[in-house]
Amino acid sequence: MRRSNNWPYLALLVCIILPLLWIAFSLAIRSGMFRLSGAPNSDQLKLFLAFIGGAFATAATVVAALFTREHNERERQRLRLETVIKILDSLPTETQPRMAGLLSTMVPLGQQRIAIRVLEPAWERGDVDHGTATWLIGQVLTSYGTHAEQVDGDRLDEAAIVEATLLLAKHADQLTDVATGAFYFPGHFLRHWRTESKLPRKAKDNLLRAIGRMLLSGGKGLWSPQGDPPEWPTVVLVECAQKEPDPVIRSSAAVLLAALNECFPNQFKKHLTRHRLESILNDATKAAERSVDKEYLSLAGRIRKDWGSPTATSGDSPGLATGPGNR
Repeated sequence: MRRSNNWPYLALLVCIILPLLWIAFSLAIRSGMFRLSGAPNSDQLKLFLAFIGGAFATAATVVAALFTREHNERERQRLRLETVIKILDSLPTETQPRMAGLLSTMVPLGQQRIAIRVLEPAWERGDVDHGTATWLIGQVLTSYGTHAEQVDGDRLDEAAIVEATLLLAKHADQLTDVATGAFYFPGHFLRHWRTESKLPRKAKDNLLRAIGRMLLSGGKGLWSPQGDPPEWPTVVLVECAQKEPDPVIRSSAAVLLAALNECFPNQFKKHLTRHRLESILNDATKAAERSVDKEYLSLAGRIRKDWGSPTATSGDSPGLATGPGNR
């Protein structure tokens, strides 16, 4: 019953049994089985029992099929877990291509939680390249809430999601390469902010922190070589600042966008309607009211200073009051 993809089978079971029972009851009424006087003859009883037996036989077949399916699914999960254990046993040779292959293999096996735990120390030692690490984190984030068919022990939980985004924020300074003009980030969030399932607030917060830190680590030379605002993460931040339901996260994104707006005022006016821009800036001014963490204000101030905003100061941005953090 707890498995969502079993409901079609249960619906089929109901659709078969109810008509059979209705037919059997109708025949019993029409044959006079429930009359006070007289008793049903042997033919009537045989007909009635045939319908009842058919209904129960069908029910037993469908129930047996469901139990068999559940057993087969658990057996597949066991075999997957054994495969992952064998993979982990082969870890001593710690080269980047080998580790990347091992971690990537865990994802289609549905063992993202184990992969994240292996990723953390491996990334610290430099045994995993940034592309593999961000790809794996992206798979964890976009898979959250979409594996209802798995047994409870294999489902991703909020702790695993937050752990993945915390790793991303921790290594954000390393995810830009000014020399080559390259950067790394989970693929889904290069195009969209929202995911199919609702992410925990802390996970969203870590994603925004990673974006802000990457803007600073890459500098204006990486993100704006032609003097235009960067397409990424501007597009994703705009989507977050306008469509994110959590007001604190929405204001956090607006704080970063307000800094970019001051560095590229003409371009922002050209690509955003007046209403949308005013809405974003209004959210940015509510940062203190909504307890946006001070780090966002600091990041915004440093972007203004490093990227040459006309209103840049050494501290927090003008017009944005500083409030207590929520860490």
